[in-house]
Amino acid sequence: MDRWFKNLFLVFLAAVFIIGAVNPAVYAGARDIDYSEASAENPSPVYSVAAQPGDYWAFHNTNWYYYHNGVLLQDDWLFWESNWYYLGAGGAMLEFEWTLWNGVWYYLGFNGVMAEEEWVPDNQYWYYLDSGGAMAQDKWIYWMNGWYYVKDGGKMAENEWIIDKNDGGSYYLGASGLMASEGTIVIGGVIYKFNASGRLIEVEHPTEPPTSPPTNPPTEPPTSPPTNPPTEPPTSPDLLVELSSFANEVFNLVNAERAKYGLKLCNSNAALSKAAMIRAKEITISFSHTRPDGRSWSTAYAEAGVSYYSAAENIAYGYSTPQSVMIAWMNSEGHRKNILSPYLGTLGVAVVRKTNGSIYWVQSFKD
Repeated sequence: MDRWFKNLFLVFLAAVFIIGAVNPAVYAGARDIDYSEASAENPSPVYSVAAQPGDYWAFHNTNWYYYHNGVLLQDDWLFWESNWYYLGAGGAMLEFEWTLWNGVWYYLGFNGVMAEEEWVPDNQYWYYLDSGGAMAQDKWIYWMNGWYYVKDGGKMAENEWIIDKNDGGSYYLGASGLMASEGTIVIGGVIYKFNASGRLIEVEHPTEPPTSPPTNPPTEPPTSPPTNPPTEPPTSPDLLVELSSFANEVFNLVNAERAKYGLKLCNSNAALSKAAMIRAKEITISFSHTRPDGRSWSTAYAEAGVSYYSAAENIAYGYSTPQSVMIAWMNSEGHRKNILSPYLGTLGVAVVRKTNGSIYWVQSFKD
């Protein structure tokens, strides 16, 4: 290619780039072009996007650079087409990186654009960037109709209590960082009640049933009938009421949680629901994953005609609504893992109420 034709070709390229008004990131995947002519020493790259005479972006060795008045911009911010960018040491544009500026952390995300008013994940933690791009610390964040808290250092609080520095109140941030709102949750068997502002107002420690038999059981059976037989007939067994509408709502809430994480929704299964009902009735007698006859909970599956490769069970009692029991399960690591397991795609739910008003809940999962 002679010199005249080469110059004409470069003019044509420059015209295409200017007419297209393309932002630098559009070219990020086009790395099969020879950029050998572009360097910090030679501010006349083959591949560039002009902002105004003497100001332009240049792509070189997989990085973008910006030249202002023909001089490479380094260790400084650039405001370009309504967004902020940061050019680091050596001039390379930062992308998916943190930068510390005047004692404040900022995050440069996709295409190098500075993050503002959004959450950023980093090493299994979440951080929030304020409207000016600064990483938030030690403050409350209102996001999508809920309150969150970022601690000193910027990490979002999860599964922990926060003592508010202004009102001195106690607030609980759950597994997703969302502050507990008005109502009750159960953590480690303790019931916590919150007002409409999310502040803790009451703690209830429920009594536990005895875990061992009496220390001094009788050693001999009675040798004669009792002298004063009872005058009243024995009471009838506790009647159980099936709450199918509650069971359906729990099923829907499980799938709503799975949808949040992009998981496949659970399928319903009549036989699995039958196994769940067997277990719901049993836990009113013995609240345990061990059945009243001493066998494992999973043996109820075979009785209901359910075959499986993987299976799991969640149980609960004392909660009055499907929403409250789901909050408790989602705030418990083991129960949450069952609900969000990608290997457990079939679900049966059963809910029963005793005559004393206590409600018992069962989720039976299988692959």
